[in-house]
Amino acid sequence: MIFPSFQYYKAPSLNEALNYISKLKNGFVFMSGGTDLVPQIKQETVCPKYVISLYGIPELSQIENQDFISIGSQVTLSDLASNPIISKHLPWLSEIISNIATPQIRNRATVGGNLLANNRCIYYNQSLLIRSAHSLCFKAGGEVCHLIPNVKHSDTPLCQARFISDLAAVFLLLDSYVVLKSKDIERKVKLREFYLPDGINRNILKSGEILTHIEITLPQKAKIYYEK
Repeated sequence: MIFPSFQYYKAPSLNEALNYISKLKNGFVFMSGGTDLVPQIKQETVCPKYVISLYGIPELSQIENQDFISIGSQVTLSDLASNPIISKHLPWLSEIISNIATPQIRNRATVGGNLLANNRCIYYNQSLLIRSAHSLCFKAGGEVCHLIPNVKHSDTPLCQARFISDLAAVFLLLDSYVVLKSKDIERKVKLREFYLPDGINRNILKSGEILTHIEITLPQKAKIYYEK
């Protein structure tokens, strides 16, 4: 599958990214490590005019210990697993991360990208050619759910696409917060209030907002075991 054309912008800082999107009306997507977004662009389930890379922005790539642990959204899964602050306060997290994907993907995939990964469905996450073999589902703007054909527009949730984030399950148990920043405002939201049950509008992130950090309150006495 070949990339469709789009304009690519590598943001050097968070403010530069926010200034750039303030000039755009729509048609843009943010990219972190790209392990979730790149296949979607190739499949044309996402068709952006602009791709804005946040990968490697310094203020989004730090892990800090204050009265809480602050994890930047652009921290890679590998860096999160090997960080000394995490090893001290959440030592079991490294083992959990080792269950996510493969080493190559963990070296590129980010914390924020994992939390914001799009819901998956075998009928939706296909190329346009394959999807054209059946009618469009709700997530693609159609009038049917191929997994559960008797679903109606009045039903909740409407879309049964599968939630795939590994870290979300762990951070929910830690009662974490996400920090969301736009050009005009910053808000801090409990992760348990961030996600929505429907596979179409899967969270409360607004257009133009960037998930900048995850905050975990200390001390944490929990020991979490995660198995896939």
